[in-house]
Amino acid sequence: MAGGADRARLVHPSFRAVLKHLCSKSLKKFSIALEQSLIAGRGFASSVRNCTQYSLLQFDQDFSGLKVKHADWDASRSREKLRLNIEAHVTSIRSTKLSELIAYYKKQLTEELAQPIEPFFDNADQSTWVSIRKLYNRSIEKALSEFTNILSGYELDSTDSDNLKMDLKHHARDVVKNKSREETGKILTRLKDRFLDVFDRDNDSFPRVWTGKEDIKKITKDSRIAALKVLSVFAGIRLDEKVDQIESILNSALIDTLTPKEKQNTTLRDPLSSNIWEEVCSLNYKFIVC
Repeated sequence: MAGGADRARLVHPSFRAVLKHLCSKSLKKFSIALEQSLIAGRGFASSVRNCTQYSLLQFDQDFSGLKVKHADWDASRSREKLRLNIEAHVTSIRSTKLSELIAYYKKQLTEELAQPIEPFFDNADQSTWVSIRKLYNRSIEKALSEFTNILSGYELDSTDSDNLKMDLKHHARDVVKNKSREETGKILTRLKDRFLDVFDRDNDSFPRVWTGKEDIKKITKDSRIAALKVLSVFAGIRLDEKVDQIESILNSALIDTLTPKEKQNTTLRDPLSSNIWEEVCSLNYKFIVC
């Protein structure tokens, strides 16, 4: 009996080596099975459960063939290590897949928002932000719908899921914000072009024929107001459907409609002394032209 025990001790290192090999083999099988399941379009969480169960079962079956007389060795510690290795692998793969997913939809949102909104600024008028909001809402709704559908397969808790969706929303807003700021680099040219367009053309958009009877003061004021309307488009990022008074504030401050007496009596602070607009949400980066 003692001899049998001695022999068992002699083969124990080989036994441990075989167990290590079985763990490595099972982990590799898990990795392959998981990738194949994901390629087949199955949900990530369900794939992980099925592949984990399959790999642990394979390990148990392989271990059942390892029998050493006079030894009561078991594989519980090795099996637990295998399970932990699988969990670590799953965590790494999940993080990679989610990062790739987020990157894909951020790239899609950038392509759908950055260049397409440029023409809206080229023809800046009262419909500019209405058009941008429609494009923004359409793009983000489409992205979130697809993203949520795929994300459901990961079975994340609501907090993690909401944080990922919010990340996409913030990215979409940042795309609009950055493009809007970029477009303000052309603001002086746009103001000049709009001023001259109104100043040099009549109400029918034909080149103005100067006869000497024109009301230059009125034409000049109308041209300034037209340029100011362009300025008001660039004065705030309006992704929320809220009515603001930016244009009227700029009109009062820049077109100078107050008489000297009214100026003297007014107690209103200078609206241009602040870099914010009360009506525009702080998340919208209130003042572009600053």
